[in-house]
Amino acid sequence: DDDMPLEDKTLSFSVTGACSGSGTTDETGVAAFTCGPVPLVAGEYDVNVSYSGMGGYYEETSAAGTLTVEPEDVSISFH
Repeated sequence: DDDMPLEDKTLSFSVTGACSGSGTTDETGVAAFTCGPVPLVAGEYDVNVSYSGMGGYYEETSAAGTLTVEPEDVSISFH
């Protein structure tokens, strides 16, 4: 069924200037990966995601977007 999510498929992620890695889709077709161990500083990053396809069923595909990292509020107190 073409409307079914693809489970247990590997996606490759690349965050320009920061990190790259892969993630495996879950039963809902969602994949994630952790960019680290160094946290990203506030700013915008180009993100590319690709899927290598599935021999004759699904073509190789990729997508691009922007990841925005907001600055974290920091509180310092002295006693």
